[in-house]
Amino acid sequence: MNMNRNSFRRVLATLVSIFAFAVMAAAQSSQQADFSNVKIKNFGQMDERFYRGAQPKEKDYESLKAIGINTVVDLQDEPKDYEKRIVESLGMRYVHIPMVG
Repeated sequence: MNMNRNSFRRVLATLVSIFAFAVMAAAQSSQQADFSNVKIKNFGQMDERFYRGAQPKEKDYESLKAIGINTVVDLQDEPKDYEKRIVESLGMRYVHIPMVG
C-alpha cells in the first residue's frame, strides 16, 4: 500500500511541475511585445525598460518611437551624422556614450 501511495505522490508531483512550467511558458509568451515592424539587426527587449540592437538605419527610428522607446543611447566612438537629428525630431532623447577601445 505504501508503494502505491509513494508512486501516486511522485506522479502527482510530476504532473503539478509540468502544469506549472506550462503556465509560466504561456504567461511569458503572452507578455512578449510585437517587434515585427522593427528591422534592426539583433533587436530585442532585455527587460521591461531596456532594449538592445545593432546600429539603426535612418528609417528605423520611427519604428522605435512606435513601440514606445523614448531614449536612444549611441555607444559608437563616432556617431552617425543623422542619428541625433532624427531621434530628436521624433521627440525622443539622444544620448551619446562613446565606448572607446
